[in-house]
Amino acid sequence: MNIETILNGIRYRSLFDKLSDEFTRGSTINDKLIVLAALNSWNLFDQIIKDYQQKYKQPKDKYILDQLTPTLQFFISHLQFCENLPLKHFKTQSLKQAIIELKTELSEKIQSQYSLSLLIESFLNEDETVFKNQNKFFKIDFHKDLTNKLKDRDLMENKPYNESYTHVYNFLTYSLIPDFKKEKFHDYPIDMGMDYQTEYLVRFYLNNPSKENYLRAIEYAVNIIYLDKKPYHDFFVFRVNFSEKEITEDLYTKNHVGIRFDTNADWEDWEKLKNGQQPKQQFAQRWKQLNEAVKENDIIVIASYKNYGNKVGKISKGTTFEKHGKTNEFYTVFSLDDVQKIDKDVYPFLQTVLPFPSSISLIKRKNYTLRKKIFPNVIVPVQNMEFDDITL
Repeated sequence: MNIETILNGIRYRSLFDKLSDEFTRGSTINDKLIVLAALNSWNLFDQIIKDYQQKYKQPKDKYILDQLTPTLQFFISHLQFCENLPLKHFKTQSLKQAIIELKTELSEKIQSQYSLSLLIESFLNEDETVFKNQNKFFKIDFHKDLTNKLKDRDLMENKPYNESYTHVYNFLTYSLIPDFKKEKFHDYPIDMGMDYQTEYLVRFYLNNPSKENYLRAIEYAVNIIYLDKKPYHDFFVFRVNFSEKEITEDLYTKNHVGIRFDTNADWEDWEKLKNGQQPKQQFAQRWKQLNEAVKENDIIVIASYKNYGNKVGKISKGTTFEKHGKTNEFYTVFSLDDVQKIDKDVYPFLQTVLPFPSSISLIKRKNYTLRKKIFPNVIVPVQNMEFDDITL
């Protein structure tokens, strides 16, 4: 997703200059808020502000930029009170502060009204009223042929034929969506003729085909094809190294991973986490990273349990952690799904992937090998392998 697609012909001044003709003649306030919320959702809000400032940086355009902060404050006032408060209400607020406050309001009051899952379900169930309302935010045309656009993306990302985006697009268009509409929730045979991205999708989501898993698979494909998100899922390593044997054993038996908060520094970081702030300690920072990743997508966790062994499993998108314990000593715990035991003696390369002592780490190396040998066991070979993987 990019700025041009989200704006869809809307001019900058119709969003950022409340005294301009473009602002008053253009779209409704609610439509403007939806556009701003979409920009915020795709982390493009700061960029469009910079572009706007660059566009009107000449001294002759100072009167235009002078309206930027008041216009953002107008939107804040509308979201908070459904009216335009006098400027004195914001008299000490800087542009930076206005941007931060508006982004928060957009996230809480506009973005929360829109859901890609709801958009997809309304499309599949042919509920045009819900679909049109949701699509004001996402702007997806499921009937437009994207083949040429995806071929261009293949070239830009240097994707080999077996990993082309066109394959998963065709699988979505001609298999997943039609089968869902016919309520044919079946598995798909995997053979050497299947491409890499499609096999990954099938193995990750459809080993146990169901309506829910089909919806997850379709949403995954829509994110990649229509919203330009990267394919596949992040790998995290989670080391459960508590000195108390019974705690590690309990987590291992229940297929859980978790961290403990039991010092003054831990409790300070916990308060920061609750308030959306950056904690000081590395383990808490990594926990925040993992938790934020789960809000956006499924993730794959390789869990190492001290003296018990290793497992791999998934944490599904939207899963929330559980908090156990007392006020002065508690654990935050995620449950793993589709868990399999793994033997590091059988896969010695894991020692090079998991070299650091930190309790939680995002794995950035050898993802092709991990997807082939650990999870979800993709067998289709691709040419565009990472250098480290080719040597294994």
